[in-house]
Amino acid sequence: MRIARLPATGRPDAVLTTDADTLRAVCAHKIDISEAARSGLLHLTGEEDARQRLIDLLLAPFAQSRVAPGADS
Repeated sequence: MRIARLPATGRPDAVLTTDADTLRAVCAHKIDISEAARSGLLHLTGEEDARQRLIDLLLAPFAQSRVAPGADS
């Protein structure tokens, strides 16, 4: 996976375009990625499988680090 702020060489499989605040909010599950896209805060283009892999990579670390309510620490 290559993350770049500048144009990458070659054709990317998926491209996510957003600002840092929106990306943080999506990754922290404060805003749904679909809602961010519908509102124009986030644009995700590319091959369907690649888009889904990118979404999974962005959201997985945050989902796994959540502690269930009432769980012992």
